[in-house]
Amino acid sequence: MLDNGVRLLKMQNPWSAETYRGRWSDSSNLWTNAHKEKVWGPAGHTNSDDGIFYMQMEDYFSQASETYFNIDI
Repeated sequence: MLDNGVRLLKMQNPWSAETYRGRWSDSSNLWTNAHKEKVWGPAGHTNSDDGIFYMQMEDYFSQASETYFNIDI
């Protein structure tokens, strides 16, 4: 949870073929330097086409119809 009360989910598109363009996407202007450091740590964030993105929890519940989990041990 960010200091402003926003709850984010870390998501990954395994095909990296499409880019999420909603709130909190990689290019969103909602990201402040403080938010980036809290989520990614001091190394920061690189805006790359890696399929990993963050989505606000409320957006996920209103937009996602299916979820698949993969446990990577």
